[in-house]
Amino acid sequence: MRHIATILTVLAVLAVTGCNNQQEQEMQAAPLQPLSTVEPAPVSPPAEAQPAPMEDDLASDPPAPPAPVEQSYTVKPKDTLWSIARTHLGDGKRWKEIVELNPGLDPSKLMPGQTIKLPAE
Repeated sequence: MRHIATILTVLAVLAVTGCNNQQEQEMQAAPLQPLSTVEPAPVSPPAEAQPAPMEDDLASDPPAPPAPVEQSYTVKPKDTLWSIARTHLGDGKRWKEIVELNPGLDPSKLMPGQTIKLPAE
């Protein structure tokens, strides 16, 4: 809009200052063209579309992680529940977990060759 006002002002000044007839005729002969005030921004290509999830995919829950697997251990001479827990579970204090997993196990009567269950690590 400012450009049009500026052009009109210039035309008025030229008319008032008495420009020669030839210039006036040239200006009148040439049609006014609107000036572009904003150049369009370049358009980037659309991002690659991802396929929509299937209805079946949305309805099912993610699979549950596999349950920890218990291990079997055969007691060796001089083993204690503390030493077994320290060696196989990483902490001797976990010996109580071995007792809980093996009902009826008496820690004071651990015998070589006896098979016990160990919790998953």
